[in-house]
Amino acid sequence: MKDSDETSKIYSKLLSDDFNSLNLKNIPYFTTNYILRCVEGEYEGNQIRLSDNIDELIIGSGNSSSLVIRDDELSAKHCKISPVSNTIYYTLEDMQSESGTWKRVSFFDEPMEITETTVFKVFQNTFTIEITQNTMSKEVLLRIKEGNQEGSTKAIEEDSVEVGKKDCMYELNMSCNENHLMKIQKVNGRAFVTYLTPDVTNEGFFYKIQPKQKVLIRAEDCFKIGNNTFRLVVHNWGIFNEIGDKFHQEDCFTFIDDLKIFENIAVPFYAVYDGHGGANCSSYIKTHFHKNLRFLCKMKNLKDNETNFFNEFSKIVQEAIVFTDINFVDKERINGLNQGSSCLCLFFIGNKIISCNLGDSLGIIVKQDEKKVYLNRQHIPLWDKEQERIQKKNGIVTGGKIFGALSVSRSFGDWKLKDPTKADFIKKMFSVEIDEYLIDNRAEFRIYEIDIREDEYLILTTSGIFEHLSKKKVFDYITKYFSEEKLVSQNGLKNIHLVMDKLRLEIINDLYDDESNKNIENLTLAIIDLQI
Repeated sequence: MKDSDETSKIYSKLLSDDFNSLNLKNIPYFTTNYILRCVEGEYEGNQIRLSDNIDELIIGSGNSSSLVIRDDELSAKHCKISPVSNTIYYTLEDMQSESGTWKRVSFFDEPMEITETTVFKVFQNTFTIEITQNTMSKEVLLRIKEGNQEGSTKAIEEDSVEVGKKDCMYELNMSCNENHLMKIQKVNGRAFVTYLTPDVTNEGFFYKIQPKQKVLIRAEDCFKIGNNTFRLVVHNWGIFNEIGDKFHQEDCFTFIDDLKIFENIAVPFYAVYDGHGGANCSSYIKTHFHKNLRFLCKMKNLKDNETNFFNEFSKIVQEAIVFTDINFVDKERINGLNQGSSCLCLFFIGNKIISCNLGDSLGIIVKQDEKKVYLNRQHIPLWDKEQERIQKKNGIVTGGKIFGALSVSRSFGDWKLKDPTKADFIKKMFSVEIDEYLIDNRAEFRIYEIDIREDEYLILTTSGIFEHLSKKKVFDYITKYFSEEKLVSQNGLKNIHLVMDKLRLEIINDLYDDESNKNIENLTLAIIDLQI
């Protein structure tokens, strides 16, 4: 659908050398103003604002708890959360509960050392890893307490043992897609546990906190009490993801509340990936891009006190894009040629948003006066700048698409239009030889400073919705539900999940009620509340 003239749009600033003098010491942080959200269980969707002004938050089944959870498995005062002054951390303490407090082991965590006996849950299995001292040396034992191998014991030698669903040294019955989930390693009598899968889920791998033990938690951390799982999130966000009339869901998304790159600041990462030609590329990028980015940031020893932090960070992000893109085509030799994916990811750093874009997804800030700021430009062949670049490389734009086939001009994948040696079909059909990188994987970076006095919310969406609905209609729907008083909880936080449920139904009903809508695209829409 055609919207207002391109020239009337307001864009955030391009990240350029003008920002070389801008470092993190000069900008305010949103440090510990987290939201504690129930992400699984009977209380799913309930949330409460945490602040470093509170002394402690007690969760339990008793009426004297700060957050009351009616669950027979919980003690009256089950666990306690307290801020650590002047840091981005809280402590989580089990208050000698009966059923225990369980902290998730994350892919982002450093290997966890086992010093005595630690109890773990991995899906439907419960087991212990314990250190015992015999006459000669320390012994590391893996004992299954509950699960398909209940009662079995395995000694871990001076080596590593992978535990997972199948094709592992030690196999457990698990309701998951990943085969290799964790690694237990014994080094000089010391035992370490590492979580292997980069997928970010609320389920998976938890360990039991000892009574009265305090463990540090920060944004993105999860813990389980009874049947409920809680997660620390930085912003109040929600998302829906619909398949439409397609045979496959090619849209993917990754929402991580802290990439855990730095010790002193949280870096939320929100991304949508709009696949085309199949789901392999978007699925691969979803799983591996943020993993590769974290690896490169660590390898290059990026510091949060770099004088030109934002430019250095964007260079590493670009390296991660190229690294991931090349790895994708190496792994998926056929699909890497014929499949691709747009990518729009947002990094929240202090009061700044860095947008990184390849393709035609959109990030839009909506202000309280309903003015809008676009966090990125869409990379489409009809944009003058992109069309000129394509034509210089012997590309042809017809019907708004490259060679009449591809409607984006920058992407992951699509290697038949990146590597001339793989473009024989173009030479045969169009009698042209393309130059390298007709489809570009150079991202565009922009930077925006949040103004909480004016900025109300942010949307992040793949292109499907605006192919069928005007932006005005979509924003009218969002305004309708976003401002409903009954969708605001007693603690002032919007029930963003209920907002998204209502919004999803409104949009889906609208699309299918209109008989002119044929072949409805995959639909992904996220809303991030910017009112702190």
